[in-house]
Amino acid sequence: MKRKNEKPFPKVDIIDIFKNRVQEYLEYRFEGKIINHLEYRGGKWSEEYKWKILPQVHNEFFKTRITKDNIIEKIEILRKNNPQSGSFVSWTNIDDLKKFAENDRAKVADLFTQLFDEKNNIADRINYFIEAGKKFKKDIKLGTPLFGYILAIFNPGKYPLFKGSTWQYIKKIVGGDALNIGKKYERFTEYCIKIGEYLIKNNLLRDISVNNVLVTKDLKALNGQDFFYILERNVPVESPVSSRVKNQEDKNNPNHTNMAKQPKNLILYGPPGTGKTYLTINKALEIINDDGNYCQGKSREELVKQFNVLKQNGQIEFITFHQSYSYEEFIEGIRPVLEGELNTQCATEVKYRIKDGIFKRICRNALNNPKVNHVLIIDEINRGNISKIFGELITLIEDDKRKGRENELSATLPYSGEIFSVPINLYLLGTMNTADRSIALIDIALRRRFVFEEIMPNYDLLNNNIGDLNLRKLLIKLNKKIEILIDRDHQIGHSYFMNLNTEADLHSTWYNKVIPLLQEYFYNDWEKLTKLLGKYNQQDNTGFIEYKKDGEYQDLLGDEYADYDIDQLPAEFHKYNPGELISALAKYYG
Repeated sequence: MKRKNEKPFPKVDIIDIFKNRVQEYLEYRFEGKIINHLEYRGGKWSEEYKWKILPQVHNEFFKTRITKDNIIEKIEILRKNNPQSGSFVSWTNIDDLKKFAENDRAKVADLFTQLFDEKNNIADRINYFIEAGKKFKKDIKLGTPLFGYILAIFNPGKYPLFKGSTWQYIKKIVGGDALNIGKKYERFTEYCIKIGEYLIKNNLLRDISVNNVLVTKDLKALNGQDFFYILERNVPVESPVSSRVKNQEDKNNPNHTNMAKQPKNLILYGPPGTGKTYLTINKALEIINDDGNYCQGKSREELVKQFNVLKQNGQIEFITFHQSYSYEEFIEGIRPVLEGELNTQCATEVKYRIKDGIFKRICRNALNNPKVNHVLIIDEINRGNISKIFGELITLIEDDKRKGRENELSATLPYSGEIFSVPINLYLLGTMNTADRSIALIDIALRRRFVFEEIMPNYDLLNNNIGDLNLRKLLIKLNKKIEILIDRDHQIGHSYFMNLNTEADLHSTWYNKVIPLLQEYFYNDWEKLTKLLGKYNQQDNTGFIEYKKDGEYQDLLGDEYADYDIDQLPAEFHKYNPGELISALAKYYG
């Protein structure tokens, strides 16, 4: 029942709110800092303990069925495995639970059984347990951490441990009034599961071993709880509750602009063809004009024209990283300069001078024009060697380390000897293809200092048909299969199928763009390609993978054929004519 004047607990997109903090969490998990709270010190277990003990306690606790005859023994299992320091639950909770059981063993055994019965709502199960306890003792102490402990033992993949301080940390960010114990744990579990799913789905986690304890990536609830716990311990709340929640509520307001929240360093990431590079033009213009709605109502031609003018003025720079790109090209380096005239009598004199790179140039432009924003776009940022390109300056791009900020830092450049810092009115905007490299595998220094915005296929942009072929349905079916056979990072973007108006357009795109991309994804794996596109059937013109006939190779190899270990015959993509292709693709998703 809602109390008088109680504000409803907000329904928020927890991923959207905490996505910007994922990089800080990953730093603690994978850069060694996690060791500081995952170790055994002088008899005091900290965070490592949960990964080790929960599976062990599960096996011990559920070795036998819960009955009135062994319920006290079960509670003792909870007691002995509750760490003395940094405990999962207050000892008074376990004491009160034991007294309750000693008073009515059958009742408490039944309450445990109902608590684990997932046919009922989790909040109702917990609140029913508490109400029964209050009938035994009005002020009985059965708090949220107790139920988090019991349920995490039951299934740590579905139920997280609960700490009151962690919940308060989340509340400071998302807002909302108090909830009863059952509802509180239900909401916390929902948040943990969503964060855990996000980390796993985006391949941001990997198993690690600490003190011979496996910290596994596969337990959604436990990983989500770990995420919030580490943030609570190490990352302070950055902004008022109301403004963070209001940002979400205002997203659909056409007059709402959010450029004040625009991160200084942003990477758009996703599969090929999702429009990442296309979107950088819009993002750059929104940043330059300090207006999140600047591009609305303007034609693409107009936006590109403005973008090019700003590039010529030095307010926007564009660069594509590659494996050979270096610090000397990006920041500054020594380059040869030819002086004098070249003739047959006298060789041209070679001199060397310091040449500024693109990053140093745009930083200077931004410093000289502090009242206007500047944008450096780095296409395919993940293809470059970040440590090699940024060098010691990688720290300087952090928002709080920029010139004029509280923690301002500067560095002396190695060639020119100049004192260098990064201005606050410079924005770095990168793109990366997840098909080239998963976000989990990119340089940790880059992950920590950039906010990542996922750009996935937008099926709503495919609103046209070619004959009987629905391009939207085709791409959805294709990507669902790719996600199963490889992963979501290798999906095909909507831009491959945009601006197709004729059968000839589709035929050219399918065989010259889509098929080569699939060949790259499934290199020489004809078995998976057959699962993806189907085996070619000449009778009804379906499928795309056409296997060579066995007889062809027997004729070719003759008596030596038996000596070859041919477990799979070579195959190729069947090439339909434009009209046949429309029919075959329509049957594919139909």
